[in-house]
Amino acid sequence: MFNIIAQNNGRTLSESVFVASNPTPLTGIASEVASTAYDDEAALMVVYNSALKDLDKKENQIIQPVLLRLTATAINTGATNFHIVGELSNSDRYISGGTTLTSHSTSLDAYSGYTSRTAKAAINFGDIVTTADLTPQRVVNTHISENRLAVDETIDIWFGEAPGISSYTNTRIVPPVWIGRESSLVIHGFGASQSASPTFLVEFYYVETGHPRFGA
Repeated sequence: MFNIIAQNNGRTLSESVFVASNPTPLTGIASEVASTAYDDEAALMVVYNSALKDLDKKENQIIQPVLLRLTATAINTGATNFHIVGELSNSDRYISGGTTLTSHSTSLDAYSGYTSRTAKAAINFGDIVTTADLTPQRVVNTHISENRLAVDETIDIWFGEAPGISSYTNTRIVPPVWIGRESSLVIHGFGASQSASPTFLVEFYYVETGHPRFGA
């Protein structure tokens, strides 16, 4: 995916690839507390596009998720499965909780005056409280496992396509998703019968199109 972006779109779009991950390497983030079923007011992750929809501001950034990789550092005790649901909403549904993930551009240059692009994505991950949306635009609804997760077990969720065969058992390909201005992607994770929630290392790779062009 990233190589295709670079080859087909050159420097302008390649500078718009970002990665967000745990603030502390190898330290997991607790997920929704013992969540056993879908709850529209509780989430595992919220990705909000802070680009303003006001056309006078000329902010045209659109966020396109590429890969969400979750690695369990603690198991979801008692669970008989694990499921992921993802929804689009045209508002910022994040209220509180979880951990804020800092995004970094995957491009850097020593060219005089060069400044890496600032991401428009505001990302929170963990045990999150969200506003209700009774009519969300559901874009992901995928079963991950028929058992509880094991420590070091990894889940790969690819948006649109995956580059060949993954070495991870829990690999899912879901539809491509675009998060528009002042809109959110809300991801819920839950397991039937679990008495304790898993903790995760998280890696989230995404592209932001619509950033202004840099100079040479």
